[in-house]
Amino acid sequence: MTLAIQDSFDTRMFGFPSEEEIPRLNLLISQQKLSLHSLRQEILHVVSTSSVPFDHSEDTRLHNLLCEQESIEKSLMSHISLLSPIRRLPFELHTYLFSLCLPQQLYITPDPLQAPLLLASVCAWWRKIVLSLPSLWSSLHLRSGLSDRRAISLLSTWLSRTGSRPLSISLYADLWRQDDISEVLNGFSTHWRHVRLRDELPKTAIWHNNLNVPLLETFELISPSGVSKEQLDIFSRVLRTATRLERVVWINGHMISSIFDVNWSQLTHNAHNLIQLNIPIPRLTSSISFPPVCLANLQSLALSIIDNPCVLFNSLTLPALKHLELLSSSQRSSSWSDLPHSLNSLFKRSQCPLETLDIHFFHFTEDTFITLIDPINATLREITLETEDTPLDGFIFGDKILRLLSYSPSTDGKEDAHIGSAEPQPQSESSKSFLDQSRYIPCLCPRLQSIALYNCISCKEGAFTNMVRTRLLGSDPNPHSHSTSYPTTTTTTTTTPISRLHLVEIFDVDRECKHLEKLRAEGLILQVYSHQSKDPIPIDPSDEARLKKLYEDGVLPPLYEYCTSSSQY
Repeated sequence: MTLAIQDSFDTRMFGFPSEEEIPRLNLLISQQKLSLHSLRQEILHVVSTSSVPFDHSEDTRLHNLLCEQESIEKSLMSHISLLSPIRRLPFELHTYLFSLCLPQQLYITPDPLQAPLLLASVCAWWRKIVLSLPSLWSSLHLRSGLSDRRAISLLSTWLSRTGSRPLSISLYADLWRQDDISEVLNGFSTHWRHVRLRDELPKTAIWHNNLNVPLLETFELISPSGVSKEQLDIFSRVLRTATRLERVVWINGHMISSIFDVNWSQLTHNAHNLIQLNIPIPRLTSSISFPPVCLANLQSLALSIIDNPCVLFNSLTLPALKHLELLSSSQRSSSWSDLPHSLNSLFKRSQCPLETLDIHFFHFTEDTFITLIDPINATLREITLETEDTPLDGFIFGDKILRLLSYSPSTDGKEDAHIGSAEPQPQSESSKSFLDQSRYIPCLCPRLQSIALYNCISCKEGAFTNMVRTRLLGSDPNPHSHSTSYPTTTTTTTTTPISRLHLVEIFDVDRECKHLEKLRAEGLILQVYSHQSKDPIPIDPSDEARLKKLYEDGVLPPLYEYCTSSSQY
């Protein structure tokens, strides 16, 4: 006979039992253990007295006993779990711990093997907690290929758990264009914080004309074939309501449309908040003009350019700019001859603390490049330069720049400083500005800590390596004072310290590779890329660990994921 048990506890209860409930719960657990022991003895007796062989599925008594045993075991485990120490944790601590379990992406793809769905499947108690936390459901990416029924069900259920939390939403356009899905998403527009649209957009508008997006901070549009006029009109009106807009990423592979078609004045209406801008620039004629705009908080600017970006640069003032990437998407253009002067004027006008400069497939001489970076010479921490495989008269990183970049403690920036095999040369007008301040700045780009050169080194073999060796003598300034430790103009009266060069990136076909490899023993991290595939060649694990720590500690400028290339689709 089994013991009669009065189950008076809700095993789905939230939190830890009260002091009054604990004795009763312990008594119930003891009763269930005794009942389970008695039941198992009875099962053994039935089995031992039955004929052999026997089919227990046809033995009604045995079948009932086994079912009762299973029921008591489940109840016992549930009641024991009520006394688990983890239930003593405050609700706020559960909230914090569960939030740490979320995937580290801005847009979370629903996955039963990842939070929040995984957490909700552990037990009824955890599920109750997870479903009560809107912060765990405020990010969503729906992959392409979902059926309409599955997508609308998942979307509706997920967003119903978000409460009034700001939302991060990423969808492929084939889903957003569905009426039911569009209605649900647009109904939450006042909660949008980060929005990403991917793939081909329909010609008809997917947003309502009267949408308001007061919380929108990030808008990403990745549409390889452009955007229709109807869509552009809607984007233009809706983005004007985005009073908190900070980041705009606008990419289409064929540059059929651009952010400028959305009305530049409306985009910059809330420009005081803009931090990151990643856009293509279509063919802009000299007759086009933009009103002067100061983007006071813009820190990152990535541009994919067809032609004549000067008309844009001449209208901008960017006093907070730290990261600039320029990618040419066309063959050599006559307008490029004005680009160094235009950028130089932009840097002077803005007095920006630029730290990272990435230039791909533009054509400069050494003199024009020195002119370009003169206003940002004292703040640059990372330079990336790339030209075509056969640059012809493209940019050449040669002896003049190598000599100016080289550091010699004995000369401390005097004009006769030179490196091993790179002979001093007469100075052009373009380098006079730097030399005027050489009494205070010991070499060009004294804060340089990372340099990547692809297809553009042209000097006597070993000269580039010799320059790098001189920059290994520097030290690391306090990474937390990068924005203020160094002057951005030439009016300083104290000597600027030099930073240690940590990282060099280069193609495997460059003849400097074999020489740079020897500097690894002196602390240089050398990242080599395959010239054929453009993929990085694995480096030594110890160097990889060092590089990761340099980024984590802020010694090297942060990695920015630019998307200007059409290959990102």
